[in-house]
Amino acid sequence: MGAVLLVLVLDVTGLVPLFQAPSPPAPVGPLTFDSARTAVLSKASGYAGGGWDLLFADGFDSRAATTLSFLKTLNVSAECPFTALAPGGSANITVPATEGNLSGGTSVAWFFVLRNAGGTVLLATVLDGSATLVGTLGGLCSTALGFLSTIPSAVIDSSAAVRIAGEAGGSSFVENHPLANLTMAIASATTVSNVSVPLAWEILLTTCPLLGSSSPGTGLTFDAAISASSGALLSAENTTGVCPSSVPLAGF
Repeated sequence: MGAVLLVLVLDVTGLVPLFQAPSPPAPVGPLTFDSARTAVLSKASGYAGGGWDLLFADGFDSRAATTLSFLKTLNVSAECPFTALAPGGSANITVPATEGNLSGGTSVAWFFVLRNAGGTVLLATVLDGSATLVGTLGGLCSTALGFLSTIPSAVIDSSAAVRIAGEAGGSSFVENHPLANLTMAIASATTVSNVSVPLAWEILLTTCPLLGSSSPGTGLTFDAAISASSGALLSAENTTGVCPSSVPLAGF
């Protein structure tokens, strides 16, 4: 009885929250795009006045730990100076090795490009479930990216995009190349040289190094484009040759 009274007294004084449910743990490890986007938008909400919209995202699954250049991955122009947000910070990001299959549409490493109403362009990552604001892009990028539309909240998740790509030939590619690397990229709709580029996922399965690696080399690649709005398959092909080194920032 005395122990019960002690707990009640502590609760009344505010020292012990009686019967309080534990807080749910933060997501960790491989995430789908939806979960990673939630993490990065929450992290960015208090930076530079908030109000961030998403322009582009890349998710990577590598069979070996790999250091990627964020700027090279996105094919960022030299006219877009990078400013790190942490002292001594870098745009070179180490992607942890991925274990398991590639069919879930999850990644331990997501890269994001965001923009706010003031025109600031922000680069961010979600690694093993933890979001980090990496740096900003200025110069041409802060001007040119102002003309891009943003990725809406209602898009198909990476898990659905990978499933559709698998049905279009991706699963067969992985069966034949079980050590393939995976890149999942989603970009906002845009128009380039009077050609409209839709809001779409690009799913790359490849024997090549990941996009943004220092030495792309040659290899085999399966490449599928999927409408991020409807889930319709836009294209799918297998190629052999020089490995792609980047995904253009404004689309595919």
